[in-house]
Amino acid sequence: MSEVNPGRRTLAVALVAFVVAIVATFLFTRLVGRLPLTDRPEIAIQLVVKMFVSTFTVVLLIALTMNYLTVYREMPNRFTLSLIIFCLSLLLYALTSVPIVAMIFSGFRQGISASIGPFAFIPDMFASIAVLILLHQSYE
Repeated sequence: MSEVNPGRRTLAVALVAFVVAIVATFLFTRLVGRLPLTDRPEIAIQLVVKMFVSTFTVVLLIALTMNYLTVYREMPNRFTLSLIIFCLSLLLYALTSVPIVAMIFSGFRQGISASIGPFAFIPDMFASIAVLILLHQSYE
């Protein structure tokens, strides 16, 4: 597809996703810092981790979807179309797991209490790993 080494290309996309996630998490911490979380600091830490991992996953899924759209334009077939749909559904999952989205749509207090516990972000970590592997495979 491209003359760039698939490993380097995957690493470049992962680095961009990492930087975007760091910036989004920093901006999120500014918002969380203004919310009344002084009585529950563990919730604030978990929200920050979830924000980072979810944002990282969203950026990876956007890159993966763009890659599959490029492949589909070059070689339209049902398999590639199903991969695009798969990526879009994962992208929707990732977008809805971003804490700020939950806070916006369910109110700040409900969004915070709904994101308690390490299992709130562990699935996102596995999704990030799966997307990285799929992204690398699609570049080969």
